[in-house]
Amino acid sequence: MKNKRNWLLIGSIVGAVGGIVTYTILNQRTLDPFEEGKEDMEDLEGDNMVSEGAMTSINYENRKQEKK
Repeated sequence: MKNKRNWLLIGSIVGAVGGIVTYTILNQRTLDPFEEGKEDMEDLEGDNMVSEGAMTSINYENRKQEKK
């Protein structure tokens, strides 16, 4: 009977440790190689919007001067 209890205790410990290891592995946050670039992309998109607005203003002024 004592041998059976020892095996149950060992099995419970192994199961608990295995569950903890599995949980930590599956819930790890993976490092996205492009994650750092996302912030740069937002800055680039903002710069593109500014430059597009500037080009629109320049085109408008050019058309305005051509009509005179």
